[in-house]
Amino acid sequence: MDALCEIAAEIDSLIDHGVTRAEMRDMLALYKGAKLAGLV
Repeated sequence: MDALCEIAAEIDSLIDHGVTRAEMRDMLALYKGAKLAGLV
């Protein structure tokens, strides 16, 4: 059941945002780093 929930979460992320959850985490980390550095 856990595997199905993981797959469903990945599909939801792709539908909602066009990226996987891992890609979304990476993008948010980059954005937070840029914000802390005053670049954004």
